[in-house]
Amino acid sequence: MTTVVLQRSTSFSALDDRLVTILTLSPDLDVQAKEAELRDSGRLGADAHLRNLWQDLRTWSDEQLRGLRSGNPGALIDPDELLERPAGRQRVRAKAEGGWQVDHYRPEGGLLVTERPVPGAKRKDARRITLYDSRGAPIGRWKSIHSFYQAWLDAVIAGRQAYLISDSKFAGSFVYDYRRDNVVTCQVMHTPYFTDPAGSIFGRLNKGKLEIVSHLDFFDFAVTLTDRQRTDMLESQVSAGAIRTVPNFAHDTHGDPDTPRDPSHGAIIARLSPEKRVDHVVRALAQCPSDSSVHLDVYGEGPERNGIMGLIDDLGVRDRVTLHGHVDHAKRFLQDASFLVLASRFEGQGLVVSEAMSAGCIPIAYDFKYGPADIITDGRDGFLVPAGDIDALAAAIR
Repeated sequence: MTTVVLQRSTSFSALDDRLVTILTLSPDLDVQAKEAELRDSGRLGADAHLRNLWQDLRTWSDEQLRGLRSGNPGALIDPDELLERPAGRQRVRAKAEGGWQVDHYRPEGGLLVTERPVPGAKRKDARRITLYDSRGAPIGRWKSIHSFYQAWLDAVIAGRQAYLISDSKFAGSFVYDYRRDNVVTCQVMHTPYFTDPAGSIFGRLNKGKLEIVSHLDFFDFAVTLTDRQRTDMLESQVSAGAIRTVPNFAHDTHGDPDTPRDPSHGAIIARLSPEKRVDHVVRALAQCPSDSSVHLDVYGEGPERNGIMGLIDDLGVRDRVTLHGHVDHAKRFLQDASFLVLASRFEGQGLVVSEAMSAGCIPIAYDFKYGPADIITDGRDGFLVPAGDIDALAAAIR
């Protein structure tokens, strides 16, 4: 998702001569260092920029801070309520009744923001947010973290015509009711919206996406990455119709499909997590004849690494599967591999399938929701395998 956001932002700025700002909320982000890193790696164009809530607050003048729309600032917090702050830390957190309590500090040491949970509150975003000026006096207060974020959005947009694109369910939870005459809001649906991607489109909604899906028509429009997902969402009536399909694009990886390749050399580029089902691919590979030269390079890291390593040993395929861990620019290896395997439970589109094709590498993918069937013509430019069918996956590899 981050890759997609960076590519889209860079393209908007480069091709449309548009000011594009990527808004970030991480309290520990070093914006200048991260921006330089992304530019050096070619992932962020010269006219796309990062902006961070907490860096703004730490560098703004008292006058700018007072410009944030808020409620009654209330009384100064009792010093006994402040958390013990280790030297040099700009953020301190501690578990409390009803959630986390957090204290944010200025670089020079003064108190900047306090966040306190509201015990018993029904709204999960209910917080008591208090903003302080450079002398430590309270100058603003918000009743929820969402209203605090929205006040920052007002300051960033500053009354200009703007298009606000939300790429995550977290951002969507405070963007859907951000209604301003000068702002067009959009929610991108990167993954399926129901709990069981292989089940009915009328099945149980994904709990993490419940808030944005149940308020989808609060956005000016929503975007799916495939037509099949848009059709399913309209049929299940989660929207009255304000959904568009805009696929993710893949940069040309300049692969040469005519260069001879080792047909037994395969690759996986995926996070080692349960939903990616890398274990299915290992089991399928184990069904290939033991005297075959089929070898799989796996690029990615994640919580399933130890389990996958154990499975590799149990199946006796250690000499045929190599776990490389996280590798920067792993997609360059697709220019040498003969085939790519994608066995996920679900995707939004399966960007790596397009990237493999661009590299001249044949994709073999489970036919899950959503993506592969919208990209691959089975038997012509890749192979579609019934989702979850390890035997069929092994046959496709063979």
